[in-house]
Amino acid sequence: PESQVRVDVGQLRLTVVNDAEGFNLPFASLSLLEMHLLRLQRLPETPTPGCVPLREATVLRARAAVSVYNREVAAFEPLMEEWGLCLKVWKGSSEEYEREGAAGGGMDSASSGGLVEAYRLSSNEVLNLNVTEAHMDSVA
Repeated sequence: PESQVRVDVGQLRLTVVNDAEGFNLPFASLSLLEMHLLRLQRLPETPTPGCVPLREATVLRARAAVSVYNREVAAFEPLMEEWGLCLKVWKGSSEEYEREGAAGGGMDSASSGGLVEAYRLSSNEVLNLNVTEAHMDSVA
């Protein structure tokens, strides 16, 4: 049997606030412009309580941007410009790993006790980072 969880978010913004000298000032802002998360599990034919899934796969596709607040100009400035990414995480038995062909999929993996964990972060876009003196001062 298989189970599936799907989460789709149109837009989400998280702002971290710094309580500096009694004033609440923004520090950084993470914007998820779109996010799609899919998690699949394949369980043994006769699952028992506490059984380990034969295979778990999680795929996260998102467009994200990060801005840092510049106190001197009282405005957010981009640290990471809008960027599309795809993160894949695969966990399962070494037999499933070979059978599914995940081994040939360019995924970094680690194996322990017959279980394999594999990860892959990819993008078709250039990641643009803007590091300014104001950004460095905000973390110092």
